[in-house]
Amino acid sequence: MRRLFGVIVSVFVVASLCACTDYAQKIQDEYGPEDSSGKDGVSGEMTDYRDGRTYKTVSVGKVEWMAENLSYAKSGSLCFFNSPKLCDKYGRLYGWPLSDVCPDGWHVPDEGEWRDLFSFATPSALRSKNAGGTDAIGFSVKYVGAGEVVDIPTYMSESNDAKIDVKVKPSAYQNTDNCAPGYDWLNCADFFIEVHNNESNAISGMDLRFYLGNEFIETPVSYISQLFGGEGNTVGISQVSFDSYVPDENGQYYLPIKIANEIPSGGWIVFQLKWLTMTYANFGTDAWSLAAHTGNDAFVSFDGIDLSQAPYFTGNELEQWEVDFYGNTVEAFKSDPYIPVYFDGARIAGYGPYYQPALFFGENELAVFWTSTQGSSRDWIYYVDISKDEPEISEDDLANYYLPVRCIRYK
Repeated sequence: MRRLFGVIVSVFVVASLCACTDYAQKIQDEYGPEDSSGKDGVSGEMTDYRDGRTYKTVSVGKVEWMAENLSYAKSGSLCFFNSPKLCDKYGRLYGWPLSDVCPDGWHVPDEGEWRDLFSFATPSALRSKNAGGTDAIGFSVKYVGAGEVVDIPTYMSESNDAKIDVKVKPSAYQNTDNCAPGYDWLNCADFFIEVHNNESNAISGMDLRFYLGNEFIETPVSYISQLFGGEGNTVGISQVSFDSYVPDENGQYYLPIKIANEIPSGGWIVFQLKWLTMTYANFGTDAWSLAAHTGNDAFVSFDGIDLSQAPYFTGNELEQWEVDFYGNTVEAFKSDPYIPVYFDGARIAGYGPYYQPALFFGENELAVFWTSTQGSSRDWIYYVDISKDEPEISEDDLANYYLPVRCIRYK
């Protein structure tokens, strides 16, 4: 595993297991085919009353184990690659401490309870077939990896965010009756947005989250759009659509902007945002995507989008330079790293509210879980690794790590 997971401090290997033991056959020999009798390995279900989510379970002795990773949206938990879709598919990652992570009547197994499980089943029997196992008792462990929350400099140097640049220009184009020098700039109601693909490959199906600080804003329209290739040549009209404002996983509302076009490598798309009955006055004063972000907590230093310049920016969507309030010719389109970009439900660029600088790793080779057992010092915690043929229970300095959880209860 990345960093500390490679250091094994205290390892428990189940010596009693051997390749000739087929736990599934043992269950069938003793109890016959699987049914709902409550015997070992028999599948069941539990419903988490907190969110209504239902999980498959398996029984081993007197213990009922969740056969899926927990996906309860506890505050501070993470989705793999910040993708809600992956939370639904693989469960969430949880940081220490683990208090209240499991529903009432259930708990995070300690190292002894994991040892008991390993005395019944090998890692191969516990892993799904896609993870190189037999899934003999329906425990269905997948290689989903883990996460680590790091400081911002580390994140910026090691993350693999896509090279997507979103630029914003507040505009008075075709709206100078209401948005003009001498009028209150809060009467303005237009933007031009550029999205540049600086990756080496074309990208299609991107989604933007434009946080405007108010969930009660009408959906805008767009009458102007163009798509450009890597040579700067026009290659079509942009296919952009907007949905009603929706909350993100932390309850913050944003305007969803879906770009259906394939943007060529080195190409970009430009489109208009126009509100017909609302204006800048309806935006929140501290709107995430427009406000300044500075100081040590900022991913990227950003002095915000100056909406007061809109009456002076009268050029069309191709006009890169405009004369501002002070009479200076300035670059009108401004890169805005606080309009996050998503692809297939996963964030690939930009930063949204409450986004944590997390790095994810081991998604194709690592199957690890928390135990509830504290290690030999304050930040040392026991975890379980069933990625290989022999199980390991180890302690490590894991204060900043996020792992999957399986909950259990006694019948």
